[in-house]
Amino acid sequence: MPKIEWDDSFSVGVVEIDEQHRRWIEIINELHDSIMDKDISAETTNRILHEMIEYANFHFAFEEDYMGKINYIDLKKHHYQHEFFSKNLVAKLQEERAGGLLRNSDVMRILMSWLQKHILEEDKKFCA
Repeated sequence: MPKIEWDDSFSVGVVEIDEQHRRWIEIINELHDSIMDKDISAETTNRILHEMIEYANFHFAFEEDYMGKINYIDLKKHHYQHEFFSKNLVAKLQEERAGGLLRNSDVMRILMSWLQKHILEEDKKFCA
């Protein structure tokens, strides 16, 4: 599975949001590197998922505040997408903490797929 590489197609044209998306990609790529380096442990997964949850909370609040300032018509729908993703991340972290079998490649696939789809399809709508 290749890493996510930032390119201009991810830009939504809002500097702060683009910077936050770049940081998010860095966090996902950190998990990717751990998997590829075979340096994967419950501690690593736990730490990265925890960081992802904290960053998601920060980024989603910022993004939704921005959408409110520009009177984005689908803010409520966008908020629910953020909420669904955050709850999914928390569930994965709880599963990992409870000793459940959590394949890091599955986590990577979920993170990469959601982030790419969300930026390229949903975030582009309010920044167009």
